[in-house]
Amino acid sequence: MVDALLISRNINYRAGEADALDNLGRVYQSLGKYHDAITKHQEALAIRCEIDDLAGKATSMNNLGSAYHALGDCREACQQYEQALEIFEDEDIGAHAGAADSQNGLGAVFCTLGQYEDAKRHLQKSLDIREKIGDLPGKGDSLCNLGNVHYSQINYGKAIEYYQKALKILKAIGHLEFKAKVFNGLGNAYYAQQEYSDAIKHYEQAWKIFRDIGNGGKATQARRNQGNACYALGNKYYDLGEENQNSDALEYYKNATKQYEQALIIKREISDRVDETDILYNLGNAYYALGKDYCFQKKYQDAINSYQKALKIKREISDCADEIDILHNLGNAYYALGKDYCFQKKYQDAIKSYQQALTIKREIDDHKGKKQTEFALTIAYIMLVLSQKVVLFTGLAMLGLLAVMLIPSFGGYYSRFNKKPEPTFQNTPVAQATPNLKPQTLPVPQPEPQASKPSGYQVICPPARNYQVLNLRQSPSLYAPVVATIPCNTIGVQIIGESVTSNGEIWVPIQYQTIQGWSVKRAFSQP
Repeated sequence: MVDALLISRNINYRAGEADALDNLGRVYQSLGKYHDAITKHQEALAIRCEIDDLAGKATSMNNLGSAYHALGDCREACQQYEQALEIFEDEDIGAHAGAADSQNGLGAVFCTLGQYEDAKRHLQKSLDIREKIGDLPGKGDSLCNLGNVHYSQINYGKAIEYYQKALKILKAIGHLEFKAKVFNGLGNAYYAQQEYSDAIKHYEQAWKIFRDIGNGGKATQARRNQGNACYALGNKYYDLGEENQNSDALEYYKNATKQYEQALIIKREISDRVDETDILYNLGNAYYALGKDYCFQKKYQDAINSYQKALKIKREISDCADEIDILHNLGNAYYALGKDYCFQKKYQDAIKSYQQALTIKREIDDHKGKKQTEFALTIAYIMLVLSQKVVLFTGLAMLGLLAVMLIPSFGGYYSRFNKKPEPTFQNTPVAQATPNLKPQTLPVPQPEPQASKPSGYQVICPPARNYQVLNLRQSPSLYAPVVATIPCNTIGVQIIGESVTSNGEIWVPIQYQTIQGWSVKRAFSQP
């Protein structure tokens, strides 16, 4: 492409020069270098305006719309697509394929903005045009984007239907890039339905294609998502609590670290520092999960190293909000490492990390996070004093019992085990939509909820499981953060709004004393 650009300039072939610049822009975008892509498309646009090439001008605008969308500038993306569409729909131009590209791009942007009906309208127009002119790759892409809209609306079954229709077309014609996008979309939908094995399989297929065609940005995304699915499946097996299931959990945690490490290599090659920190954070979480097994306790140090690298980058780019999560998990990793007799001196590092987290939580007035960190800091100080003075074993046992009593259980709808942090996902445009989950900090001890008033609904926990509490979440989703817990058999819970369906469950908004949140409806009955 660089050769084509040089040749066009040498022979003063302006149209060819513009084409070469647009092609270079598309390459830069595939590598995640969006600002460079925009620069090349703008240079191409300037030439096309100079030589009065209207159709070419609209093509460069479509390319700019795609690059701005990838960068996250939806307003500028819409403007570029709309201007391009106006030119393509001119009767003197009559460029139906270009108009379909503009409609498709507008649909993708509106989906990102959450304007789903507008998104469907533009995507359907794009699909109709592409069917009419026999553009099979374009038809597959429009179907894929319609699947993305349904995915964003939490209609995963419908999304999978559209992805499968797109995949059938794209497999027949062998269009690799669009096929990889569909595989990634299927992985997202299966992940959302907690069908992690199917998600892993489709992410693997997406990664292989993106890697082979040289799309480093999308290859990293697919690898990272595959790591998230392995991590989630590890959590699922770990929560079963059986010896053979724990072995399976460890294997998936190890696979997750492998996927994250591969994604990290690619991200560093394309110098994407923001996503590099998120992958390092996820990698730290996976190492931390491995550290819970006795044979892998030294993985806590690997977790610490990953958190520290992420923290360094976050501070360089002044991302204060995410810095809190990293600091908190870093402190917990030091705390866990300190519990091992051979590494007791790490309690001082735990205290240092908690103090750093506490400073930031106070600065941003995070009251709940401040209380959590203060409690964890107190425990760390106590453990440091106990380890230095070598008190009686009974004292240590009592402290351990106190910690167990005060640490709330986390998990799915009910809990018996400590919560493991959710992996973060890349927030991408609709053409590569992924679950956008906020990472949770590792667990710290908290006081038990107070007893409820003897009125309203009763919390029902499955008798076959040793569950102790019911989780209340921030929104009606199994992936939403846990905001509070209520002990099993508590009476006095109020349902305060309409139910919604999500994750295959009916969710209801509830209130207990001063606590509000969402939980599954089947967890409550009349006392």
